[in-house]
Amino acid sequence: MWVFYFFAAIAIWLGLVSLRGGVRFVRYVQAEVGREYPEFTPFVTVFAPCRGLEVGLKENISAIFAQDYPAFEIVFVTDRADDPALAIIEAARRSFYRQIRPDNALCDFRSGD
Repeated sequence: MWVFYFFAAIAIWLGLVSLRGGVRFVRYVQAEVGREYPEFTPFVTVFAPCRGLEVGLKENISAIFAQDYPAFEIVFVTDRADDPALAIIEAARRSFYRQIRPDNALCDFRSGD
């Protein structure tokens, strides 16, 4: 009969240990949820494929340049070096960088030709 009491005591002890672990976990979760985290904004690349002159191209390119995200680069992809969309992209780039970053603006046009 004492074997049953022994196993009952072990079961009660394991239950209390498990309960203690659960209480610790709840405290941990509450502390993590209430914690203030710094704002994290990773550097991103925006790929914009362009071909020819389409309706709304200038507005779309201007919207891409006018983003308020703090750290980004824009890569425009065309299939030809003489694509007419490149003139619109260059005009939008010049107006954007004149307003925001005139000193260290970088732009590189590369062709797949």
